[in-house]
Amino acid sequence: MRKSQKPRGLSQEALALVLAELERRRLNEPLQFVELNPATKRYADAWLDPLCRTIVFAGPNAIGKTHATVAFVGWTIWPETAPEWFRGPIRAKFDTFPKSFRLISTVNELENGGSVQKAITKLWPKGRYQSFKGRRAFTCDWKTDNGWSGDAMTYEQAPDEFEGGDRGLIVFNEPPPEEIYKRCIARTRMGGMMVFPMTPLTNAAWIKDKLVD
Repeated sequence: MRKSQKPRGLSQEALALVLAELERRRLNEPLQFVELNPATKRYADAWLDPLCRTIVFAGPNAIGKTHATVAFVGWTIWPETAPEWFRGPIRAKFDTFPKSFRLISTVNELENGGSVQKAITKLWPKGRYQSFKGRRAFTCDWKTDNGWSGDAMTYEQAPDEFEGGDRGLIVFNEPPPEEIYKRCIARTRMGGMMVFPMTPLTNAAWIKDKLVD
């Protein structure tokens, strides 16, 4: 009987293939490499809470609110790209919600080159969604390869433009005017979640009074 051979290390060719595949994933599937800080980890826990339908994530600038929000939207749309601790709970929570999202923010945040669009371009998996400008100067509609759709609207739009159509997820990036919030509530009538990642500088007093308190 021959002695068992000791396992050998990867050859240079095999190692090169592994590194090339890792680089491909980093470029095309960046959601798999998102890292959270303590604040955004608490935010993720609220996002996964099966009883939570409204999340107010208030904090100063530069703690990763927009980056984490775009990542969580991506993980919600494509659960297979999320870490295991996020994957199961998000599938269960959104199982019966409409597969449609809405991102609402300022023009500066939503215009091509703004923080929201930059995060989407950086994080969402390449080749798995289509984006459209429509009649706007920035990307405002999305269609994914697994049946999700989404749109973007700004706080400069008239409140009545926010009516119509059910949404499973609505994100208010920065505090919205209360009237716009009121028009969006009914959009989650079929089940859904509303999220407020924000630095509370303007339009935030009503959120403290009516949502937080």
